[in-house]
Amino acid sequence: MLQNMLIKGMTLLGAMTDEQKKESDKKFLDKIVKPFVAIVDQLLLPMIIMLGVFGAVYAITLGVQYSRAESSEKREEAKKRLINGAIGIVVTLILLIIMKILRETSPAVADWVDQMAGRKVD
Repeated sequence: MLQNMLIKGMTLLGAMTDEQKKESDKKFLDKIVKPFVAIVDQLLLPMIIMLGVFGAVYAITLGVQYSRAESSEKREEAKKRLINGAIGIVVTLILLIIMKILRETSPAVADWVDQMAGRKVD
């Protein structure tokens, strides 16, 4: 009883218990994370499409530069850029696949993402 009175008194004076601090931190993070996740969730597909189109145009441009290069130095430079572009595409696809697998196989991650995006969690 005395402990409860002290806790209530400390709370009234502005001091917070550990549980109240955790709840306050969670609310603060939710205010920051929820809008960010919602924005990213809505922009992700259009961004992936735009990057894919840009990547395809860039790859075609590099292929044309490689085929039209007259000196071996320019050919090697274009070849390096093509290889780096291919590596970038592969790394991006692998990361997207890993994120999808994590989301599907880990219910805790999926629930957290859905909760942060404001979707209904069953």
